[in-house]
Amino acid sequence: MNTLAIALYPNAWDTFMFMIIGFVIVMGVLAFQSIITALLGKFFSVLESKTASKTAETKKKSVAPSVQNPQGNAELAGVIGSAVYAALDGAPHRIVSVTPSNGPAPEIVAAITAAAMIATGGCSVVSIKPAAPDFNWASSGRMAIFNSHRPNK
Repeated sequence: MNTLAIALYPNAWDTFMFMIIGFVIVMGVLAFQSIITALLGKFFSVLESKTASKTAETKKKSVAPSVQNPQGNAELAGVIGSAVYAALDGAPHRIVSVTPSNGPAPEIVAAITAAAMIATGGCSVVSIKPAAPDFNWASSGRMAIFNSHRPNK
C-alpha cells in the first residue's frame, strides 16, 4: 500500500492515515515558511540597525554648524544655526553668512527658511522682501463677506 496515495475504495484506517500524513506535511511546510520568514526578519533588523548606526555617526560628525557672522552677534548666529540644524534633522550643512538688512529680522528669515526646507525637502532662499502695504483688496474682500452675511431684521 502506498502511504501518499489513497486507494479507490479505502477503509477507515486508510482514510485516517491519509489525513494524518497530509496534516503532518501541511504543518511541516508551515513551520518551514515560519522559519524562513523569521530569518528574513532578522536579516532586515540587522540591516536597519547598521543603517541607523551610520546615520548616528554622520549626525555626530556634523554637530556644530558653520556660521560666519561678521557683525559679531554670536547669540543670533547660534540661534539661527540651531534652528537650521533642527530643521534639517542633523544633516550636514553650512551657513555662509548672517547679515542684517532693511527687510525682516534674521530670526524671521531663519524661520521662513526652515519652514521652506521642511515643506520642499530642499531649497535655497535667496531673498525675502516685505509685500507692499496695499490692503485695499483685503478690506474689500472682508466687506463683501460681511455684507453677504448680515442678519435679517
